[in-house]
Amino acid sequence: IDMAEQPTQIVRLKRGKLTFELLCKPETPQKYRDGQIGSIDNVLVTDVIFTDSAKGNRASATDLSACFPESGSPPDENKVRETILQEGAIQLTTAERKAKVDEARRALVYYFHKNFIDPKTNLPHPVNRISDALTQVKFRIDADKDPIRQAP
Repeated sequence: IDMAEQPTQIVRLKRGKLTFELLCKPETPQKYRDGQIGSIDNVLVTDVIFTDSAKGNRASATDLSACFPESGSPPDENKVRETILQEGAIQLTTAERKAKVDEARRALVYYFHKNFIDPKTNLPHPVNRISDALTQVKFRIDADKDPIRQAP
């Protein structure tokens, strides 16, 4: 498969010492997990299970049966694909990562706005002031963590 032809999103699952990867259509793995896409065929670019998709290394049947004993022997590749899609880490596209960071930033700014008051005016700090202050101190928000726990 020529990855230059078609944009893909990788879902990775590490089991033991091996990492298994699936190539998916962009933005479809999360929709599949949320139940918006019914068929796994509408998510995957290819049915091949890789150990390293960049190099084109395919997972062997022995590796699959060793790491996914619940799929039987010989391994049921459909069950393995389902497990990787449900449990694996989704490599986010740039747009998805930016949207996630923006959402976390909004949640943090809203938290400050609701819970802290300006001692001079006894009113909540304005949202713009909080946002500008976070930008000024170059506060980095990790999209994967709870925004409230990242509060400085």
